[in-house]
Order: sequence, then C-alpha cells, then structure tokens
Amino acid sequence: MNGAHAHLLVNHFPIFGLFFGLILLSASLVIRQKSLKVAGLLLILVSVVATPIANITGEEAEKVVERKGPGIHELAHEHEEAGEIALWIMVIVGVLAGGSLALIQRSHPRRHQLITLTLGVGGLALIWMIQVANLGGRISHPEIRRGYTPVDTPVLPAQTTD
Repeated sequence: MNGAHAHLLVNHFPIFGLFFGLILLSASLVIRQKSLKVAGLLLILVSVVATPIANITGEEAEKVVERKGPGIHELAHEHEEAGEIALWIMVIVGVLAGGSLALIQRSHPRRHQLITLTLGVGGLALIWMIQVANLGGRISHPEIRRGYTPVDTPVLPAQTTD
C-alpha cells in the first residue's frame, strides 16, 4: 500500500461521518431523543478525529500522485490548501460538538442553542469538505476538471457469431 492508497482509505470518513452525524443530530431535534443527539455528536467527533489523519496521509499521497504528469502538482497543492482550512474548521466543529455533549450531560439550559450552533457550523464545514473532496477528485479524475474535453474513442464494431 502506498501513500495515495492510504489517503483514499481514510479521506472519505470525515465527510461521510460528518454528514451522517449531522443527519442524526437534525433528526434528534425533531424526534427529541437524547440518544440520537449523543450518537450524532459522537459521530461528528469521530469525524473530527479522522480529519487530521486524512491530512497526514494526504502528504504521502501527494508524493505519489505528483509523478502522474503535468499540472498535477498544482491540483494537489490546491487540494492540500483547502484541506488545511478544512482541518481548522473541523476543529471548531469538534469544540462545539464536545461542548454540546458536555451541556447535554449536565442538562444545561443552553444546550439547545449550542447544538443548533453545532449544526449550523457543521453544515458549513460539510459544504467546505465537499469542496475539498472535489478538488481531490480532480487529481485523478480529469473528467471533473475545468475545461475537460473527452478524447473521442473509436467505437468497435459489434461481434457477430455465426
């Protein structure tokens, strides 16, 4: 396994974990079930912990993919810069989620406001994380790059059997 493979194994978890954590947390506000709130916040926290792992494995992945051809270094750099911002946004989400958990455990009267703030900032973080993922996808998927034009491939004649 090389650095790119390790990065691909890890990098989806922060996005999908945050997504499903936010869904659970949103559902908990409708259903009003404490266990859903706790589960959503814990999933968000696990996603926050996975984010620096994705960043670290990204450094190794960069060394592998930069050899793929011209323009890849610039794409990897753009993805890396956005990923570093995502890391700090996720730290903020983690602080909010951890604070929300603490307030839930204490039945603090302000817990609902902090949970709502966690949802809002978490939603913004998710939008940013999706952008980071899109930038990363452009590295190995030229079809999603700006200005991509597909190369015409010849259509092979159908095989007939007699």
